[in-house]
Amino acid sequence: MNRSLNLITSLTISNGITCIGTNAFLGLENLAKVTLPDSLVQIKEAAFQRCTSLTKITFPNGIASIEAHVFNNCSNLLNFTMPDRVTSIGEGAFYKCNRLTSVVLPKSVEYVSASAFQSCEKLKNVTILGEIPVVKTRTFQNCPALTEITIPDSVLIMEENAFSGCSALKDVYFNGSESMWKEISVDGGNTVLDSANIHFDTSVEATYRINALSVSDTDGKTLTAIPTGSFLATVSITNRASGATPIILLASYTESGQYQGLMYATVEEPTGATVKITLPVDNSGGKIAQLKAFAVNSFADMTMIGNPVSFPA
Repeated sequence: MNRSLNLITSLTISNGITCIGTNAFLGLENLAKVTLPDSLVQIKEAAFQRCTSLTKITFPNGIASIEAHVFNNCSNLLNFTMPDRVTSIGEGAFYKCNRLTSVVLPKSVEYVSASAFQSCEKLKNVTILGEIPVVKTRTFQNCPALTEITIPDSVLIMEENAFSGCSALKDVYFNGSESMWKEISVDGGNTVLDSANIHFDTSVEATYRINALSVSDTDGKTLTAIPTGSFLATVSITNRASGATPIILLASYTESGQYQGLMYATVEEPTGATVKITLPVDNSGGKIAQLKAFAVNSFADMTMIGNPVSFPA
């Protein structure tokens, strides 16, 4: 490396830049501050690996993935802000980020790769809000300070050594029922889970679990409120029972709670599968202010299966 480059302590990426390339700032040991532009949509593999003085990173809202080894061995990284658009975290992305103490993965995250947070020595608390299906091998291996983790009920597999070396793990908050927890396939090297306190959501005993209800415009842009005019409503659901074919109902209401109408779809998915159903909604009159999604066995048996989800929450 050019010795003069290693004297860089702060860096501002100009607006208009959309991508930071592979190994772009690899090994800049004195780089402590980075300002990223709103235009940025991609940070490639190992872009900030071994930037050992970097303490904080705020991702622009356009970032959709954290690629492999991006912050590997950023040993002074204290915290990061991850936008709700991020869907995946690459292998070893935060490996040996030894000063991280708390991690929150947003609802948008669908996949966390192997070793993503391996050997983060001071990591104490992890909250996974996204509906990930697998806790990959070595994801949290050798995080000796990890005492508490929240795991979504979408998890079906915990791979080998996902939690090995997490000797302080005391509390696991599982967003599902005890029977759902027993369905999870736990591979070897995760015996620490046997002695942890598993906290279940006793309100959930679902054949189908509704994970989320979201709204977007007709171009697919995610919205935070129900618009006037046409829009799309997407329901994410996970099957929990073999042979179940429930009906997913989407009801609409005014701001005062007056019922406006009902849409539905029948879902047939293999056990353990997660699927997203998108339905078009006409709000040309502007009366719809809230949506509610829930599942029933049939129109003859309208008993609610599992959990309802509303938008806005």
